[in-house]
This record gives sequence, C-alpha cells and structure tokens, in this order.
Amino acid sequence: MGASDNGSIAQLSDFVVGIGAGAGATRTSQEFNFIGNEGLNAIVVTDASGAAATATTITLEQCQDAAGTGAKALQIKSVESKIAADGAFSPATDIWADATAISRETPADDFVIADTDQAAVVNIFVLPQDLDVANGFSHVRVKLVSASTAVVSQVFFVPTGRQYKGVKANSSLA
Repeated sequence: MGASDNGSIAQLSDFVVGIGAGAGATRTSQEFNFIGNEGLNAIVVTDASGAAATATTITLEQCQDAAGTGAKALQIKSVESKIAADGAFSPATDIWADATAISRETPADDFVIADTDQAAVVNIFVLPQDLDVANGFSHVRVKLVSASTAVVSQVFFVPTGRQYKGVKANSSLA
C-alpha cells in the first residue's frame, strides 16, 4: 500500500487471510486488529483432513498489538459449523449448525473439529468487547493444532463495519 492509500487492508477488502491454505500440525495466524472494526467480526476456518482422519483444535488468543505482545487466551463464545463427514458438502444434508454447548453464557477455550469429519467450515464470531480492552488488548490470532501434517486448513478474518475508501461495505459505490 502506498502513502496515498486510504485505510488498512481490513478496510479495503471483504476478508483478510490469516493463514493461507496449507498443511501443518500447528499453524498460527497473523494478528488482526478487531478493535478498529466496529460490530461483529467473524473468523472463518476451513479444514480438510480427508483420509487422515485427524481432529483439529481451534483456539483464539488476544494480543495487545500486531506483534503478538502479551498474547493470552480468548474464549470462544459463538460458533456455527458446516461439517461434511465424507469430505463432500451436500446442500441437501450438510447444514449450518450452532455449537449449542458454546455460548456467551458458557464460553469454551477451544472448538474441535472431530477426527470423523473429513471437511469442515467453522464460523467463530467475536465482538470487540470480548477482548480485554481495559488492558490494551485489540488484536486476535487463531491457532490450529492437528496431530497430522496432512490436514489442510486456512483462516480468514471477516470484519464488519469496515469501509472501502469512505463507503461502508455492502453499500453502493455510486
């Protein structure tokens, strides 16, 4: 981005890649500034274990800056997922489901994609007030842990309330 650009990458795109598609047993995303984006923010994780039949554990950390300063756990308070046990999504049978065991009242330290699920898309919703803003925490990063290096996964941050050169997302550019 040049000096004349108006805004950060989060303001200029519909999503930010936290972890590009790839395989590995432990992968950590870049830090993403959640406080600079008003409203709900979503973290989308895609995971494909295929025949590896390996569970993937998703955890969140909050940090004070993009360098990861002061990283500490951030509980997960809202999750929905779409799972394809056989590795192929079907509109007729694979539907979005809320993780009913996880809620704002009963948060969790992690979310696990089961080893029986060959493909999954997981949406984790985070509000800026979920972070410890009183102590300077403004960034979130995602950790994915799997027992197999064959699991292919990626992470996207999808901010809401962002603007594209002064125009709110989903509004007319005319």
